[in-house]
Formats: sequence, structure tokens, C-alpha cells
Amino acid sequence: MAFAVFGHVPGVGKSISVDLWELGMRSIEDLAKGDPDTMFEETRRLAGGSMDRCVLYVYRCAVAAAKNPDLDPALRKWWTWKD
Repeated sequence: MAFAVFGHVPGVGKSISVDLWELGMRSIEDLAKGDPDTMFEETRRLAGGSMDRCVLYVYRCAVAAAKNPDLDPALRKWWTWKD
């Protein structure tokens, strides 16, 4: 179910879709309201304290794309959202 909802979002694959679902997100609208830093910290907590920082970059990209369906193609690449 999670991938059916989020799989078309840039940078989001099956694993990240499940992570978003575990954060309580059920729609693109929920994702658009998300805060990537808070989402990352909660995902890290759920994973037991360890999480690759790339997940944060994917969250930044995904939230931006959810807020703006016409997001610049260059910004649809998660690595564009690195620190």
C-alpha cells in the first residue's frame, strides 16, 4: 500500500515508502505537511538510532515535490538536497 501511494514521488522507493507509512503518512497531502528533519529523527529513532543521512536528503526532496508538483527537474534528484 505504501509504495502505491508514494512510489511516484522523486527519490522514493519501496523502503522509503514504508518509512513514510511508519511515520503515519497516508497521502501526498500528509507528505507535503511533513518536516524533513523531524521525519528523519523519528525514522532514526524507530530504526534504533542509526540511519544514513541520505534518508534526510530523500525526505527533503520528497516533501518539496509533494508541495510543488511542478518542481524544477534538477530539484527532483535527492542528492541536490544534501547539506
